Amino acid sequence: MSIIIILSHSSGSDGARIAVETACRNGSKQSVYPLSNTEDVIIEVNMKGDGPCVGQDAVLSIILKNKCRSPRSLTLYSQVAAMYYTRAQKALICRFVIKALFSSVVPILEWILQYEDYKEHLVDQAALMLTLSGRVSETTQILTTQFNFRLRTSDLIIITLCGGVVGKEMTFKIKFQNPLPCVLKNVIFRFEGLGLQYVRTINYGDIPSLAAVSLTETFVPKYHGQHKLLASLDCPHLTQKPLPCVLKNVIFRIEGLGMQHVKTIHYGDIAEQASMCLTETVVPKRSGPQKLLATLDCTQLTQVHGVPNILVKDH
Repeated sequence: MSIIIILSHSSGSDGARIAVETACRNGSKQSVYPLSNTEDVIIEVNMKGDGPCVGQDAVLSIILKNKCRSPRSLTLYSQVAAMYYTRAQKALICRFVIKALFSSVVPILEWILQYEDYKEHLVDQAALMLTLSGRVSETTQILTTQFNFRLRTSDLIIITLCGGVVGKEMTFKIKFQNPLPCVLKNVIFRFEGLGLQYVRTINYGDIPSLAAVSLTETFVPKYHGQHKLLASLDCPHLTQKPLPCVLKNVIFRIEGLGMQHVKTIHYGDIAEQASMCLTETVVPKRSGPQKLLATLDCTQLTQVHGVPNILVKDH
């Protein structure tokens, strides 16, 4: 149990005592709080399918299993937090208490996290963590568990309207529905594959709240066999929202184009919602098609990558 969880409870409360006991039992002071002689209650958390998309309510099932014939009662102290990809906690979204009295019949408690509660706290990868801790009244058994889950972005549905023949146009329909109760601004579609030498970019514009859109695109296959068509949608509302804070200790890394070692640049801090620009010089070691990989690393962000394709000539 982390110190963050311990301090999230009011001093002297039952939740704080449970957190302290759990930390001691899993740390260097296991003898301070002896284990319960009876541990017949099991707690599990799951989510149906692949989970909800961003913009939808998240429904979690809390399952309590009693291996004893006698009824059991307990109080669960729960909280949900938004997480960075490093598993560091960004913000506490909500806190709630569940009281349960159950027999050997397995009760399933459905808990709903509404979009209005979490929409302002999401960061890249949309990671959330549910923490549950409680004590069984009859046996003093401590129950603790954590459940990490992510919110998916909506899928692009690609439908083939005709068969593919080398050198002839092949038509596809691409469907997408805005999952958010707000307008998606500056939406961009990108297509690659099927003989495309360059990524095809379509600056679509805005998509109204909960609206469905459909695109029809044609491509000309260059050779026969199995192929893949990659379609992607880019929009600030569905990826990462601008962080209302200064990015601390930003590091840039550059590699490729014949470089023997990764070039690391300790840039420092980037102000809130600020733009910045770097100019770097790299000497290619050989000719031909090559890639240059640039990454940005920061505690508040996942790694941000850029990979341009570069053709190096002999002269």
